Amino acid sequence: MKIKTIRIKRGYDLPTEKERDVKGMILMLALFAFGMIVGAGLLRSDSSDFIRDFVCVFDAYSDARGSQKIYTVFFHSIAVNFLFLISAFGFGLSCIGLPITVMLPVIKGLGMGIVSGYLFSHFAMSGIGYYLLTIFPGSVLSSSALLLACNSGSFMSMDILATVTGRKTPEAEMIKNYLKQFLILLILTIAGSLVDAILTRSLSYLFSV
Repeated sequence: MKIKTIRIKRGYDLPTEKERDVKGMILMLALFAFGMIVGAGLLRSDSSDFIRDFVCVFDAYSDARGSQKIYTVFFHSIAVNFLFLISAFGFGLSCIGLPITVMLPVIKGLGMGIVSGYLFSHFAMSGIGYYLLTIFPGSVLSSSALLLACNSGSFMSMDILATVTGRKTPEAEMIKNYLKQFLILLILTIAGSLVDAILTRSLSYLFSV
C-alpha cells in the first residue's frame, strides 16, 4: 500500500545572510518581550521597598516631563535612546561585544515592562491611556531602532571575532555597511524621541498619573 504525501514547497529562498538577520531579529524580539514580562512582574512581587522607591522616582519624572519645554523633553529622550544605540554600535565593533548587544534588549524591555506594569496596575484606564498615547508611539520607533541595532551589532561582533580567529576573510564593505545601517537607525531613534516629546507635551495634561 502506497500513501501519497503532499510536499509544500516554499516559493522563495532567503539568502543565507538575510536568513541569519531574520532569525537574529526574532531572538532580539524574544529577549525584549522577556524583559517586559519580567519588568511587569516585578511590581507583583512582595518587594514593597522597590515599589515605593519606583513610585517616588516615576512621579517626579512624570511631573517633570509634564512641565518641561518640548525641546527639553526631546533632549532628555534622545539622550537615553542614544545611550542604548551607541552602546549597541560600540560593542558591535568589539570581538567580545556579543554578550552586551544581546543584553541590551532585555534591559530596554525590563524598563518598559516596569513602567507599563505600574501604570496598568495602579491607574487602570487612565494609566492605559497615558501609556498608549504618550509613551507607546515613540517607544515603538526607538525600541525598533534598538532591536535592529542590537541585531546588527551582534552579527558584526561575531563576524569580527571570526575574522580575528581566521575563520572568515575580511570584507571591505563590512564596516561601511555597518555605518550606513546605524546612520539610518540614528534617524529612526531621533524620530522616536521627537514623537515622544510632542505627544508628552500635547497630551500628558489629559491624564492624572
